[in-house]
Parts: sequence; C-alpha cells; structure tokens
Amino acid sequence: MAVVLVTGATGFIGSNVTRALINKGYEVRILLRKKAVTKNVQGLPVEIFYGDILDSNSLLKAMKGVDYVFHVAALFTFWYPNRDFIYKVNVEGTKNVMTCALRTGVKRVIHTSTAGTCGAKITPGEVVDETHPFNLQHIGDPYLNSKFYAEKVVREFVEKGLDVVIVNPTTPLGMGDVKPTPTGFFFLKFLNGEIRGYLGGGGNFVNVKDVAEGHILALEKGKSGERYILGGVNMTMKDFFTKVAEIAGLPPPVLKIPYPFAWLYALYSEAKALFDRENPPFLTRSFLKATGYYLYVTHEKASKELGYIPSSIESGIREEISWFLKNGYIKENMERFLKLKGF
Repeated sequence: MAVVLVTGATGFIGSNVTRALINKGYEVRILLRKKAVTKNVQGLPVEIFYGDILDSNSLLKAMKGVDYVFHVAALFTFWYPNRDFIYKVNVEGTKNVMTCALRTGVKRVIHTSTAGTCGAKITPGEVVDETHPFNLQHIGDPYLNSKFYAEKVVREFVEKGLDVVIVNPTTPLGMGDVKPTPTGFFFLKFLNGEIRGYLGGGGNFVNVKDVAEGHILALEKGKSGERYILGGVNMTMKDFFTKVAEIAGLPPPVLKIPYPFAWLYALYSEAKALFDRENPPFLTRSFLKATGYYLYVTHEKASKELGYIPSSIESGIREEISWFLKNGYIKENMERFLKLKGF
C-alpha cells in the first residue's frame, strides 16, 4: 500500500483530497499545525505528524518512508495584515516541501496551484488553457501572485530531477469550506441575505469532490512538469448567484453594484480591517480589479490526459449550502427557510 503525505489536509481542498485518498486505499499521513482547525479531519483514519511547511525538520520527519506528497497547503486569502507572510507561506513553504521531497526520495509530488496563474481574458467569449501566460500581476493580489511564483519554484525542482505534477483548480464548491474561503465568504453572505447585488466579470466553478478526484488522477496519470486545470463550468458572477438563488429558493440578484461605489467600499473595508485584524475586509481592491476579467478556462487537457470528468455545478452548490447549514454558518431565519426547502 502506497504511503502519501498531505499538507493542508484540514482545508477545503486538502480535506477532500485526504478523504478521496483514503477511499482509494492509500495509507495517508497529514501534516498538522498545532493551532489548525481540525473539524475536516476528525475521525479520519490518518497518521498525524505535527509540523508546518515553514519548518523543514517537521517536513523531513513526516516524509520519511513516504511514496507521494500532495502539497495542498497555502494561505488562501485576498487580504492579510502582513502581505509578506502570504509569500512566505506560499512560496518559501513550497520551496521547503520540494527540497524535503527531493532529499527523502519521494517518488512524485502533486502541487496544488490555482487556475488564476493561467491568466484571464477581458471578454466572456474567450477561455484560457495551461499555455496561456499569466497576465494578472498588475491587479496586486498577493495570493494570486504568490501562487505564480510558487509554480516557478516547482519548475526549478523539476529541472533538478524531482517528479512534480501541478494541478490548477478553479473555484471549488461543496463540503468542508471551513474558514470559509474567500469565495465561500461571498456565497455565505448571499445566503444570509447580507448581499443582494453582484459584481462584474466571471469565473469557473467546480465541485470540490471533482477537484479531489483530479488530484489523484494527476498522481496516477499526469506527466511530470505539466500542469492541469481542474475546472467545471464558466459563468458570469450574475449567472452564478442566480443559480445559487434558484437552488436555495431565494430571489435572484437584480442589481449590478456600481464600480465607483464598490471601490470606495473596498477602501473603507480594507482600512477598517487594519484596526480590526480578527475580521478580514468584506471587499478588497485587488479582488475588485479581478472583476474586470473573465477567468474562463478549459479543462480539455485534464480530460484527455487524465480522464478528468467534472460533475454538474448544481451538485457543488447544493453540497455547499447543506454543509454550511449542518455546521451552523447560516443565520437562524435563513436556516428555517432552507430546511423548509429540503436542505
């Protein structure tokens, strides 16, 4: 039985990857920070190694005797009080993982990036694939830029002889969005009736279970040094929230939020977060800049080379609503409403 190590196993994608690996019969280890929220991995048959991707000694201990590593850990946020820490975790942490994998003789590493590193278009009629150059550095999003540089680090280790496959998930939906992620944050605000408008642009949305399956397909069938977009359906933001409303039985969004108003609110939101560091800003300027683009992608390469076939986006939306409901994220009045709707 092959032994695998998962970093970031307590997170949204990482916990789903961990469950998928267990279901496939792999012997799973997880690298767990002592302060991590463990809701997503409680009760799972995994071997726990306490450590951090910024601590090479803990990585070396966890990787001893491991066949494969899934490096899913990352600081996924559109805002952080110290931007340098985002780069430290996502870039230096990745370098540490690759260095330790090379030293311990790991057979293959699956590196979780993001489809955002493939860039975007300004019109909804075009899509990008794995060959499209990254063209979003100028929006100043520290997470997106850090993931771009992390991929450069990965390629350097491929040149050194390490077998690494990169996977580029789009926007995941489903069970286990514990923090929640930035996308889950807006999803939840919409469900709770705190926002009823929508911003411009569009993106690609996928069930997180499909993303997890894509990770394993990349392990078993991917080519070293290649990257694979793990996507689902391209949708405008208006169409996405309209679909959420339809499934939840809520009124659809009707107002497109004016850009100048959103920009002023983003400034206010960021300034407020500087004084209240426990709560991230509701909206950031870099996120707002991204709404001028369509992060539309094709997962054709993953389908052809890996056999990747995503499910319907409706399943991911339903599972995300159900998970939020089950885990106490929904306001009381909306909770009663959703339960009457069968959730």
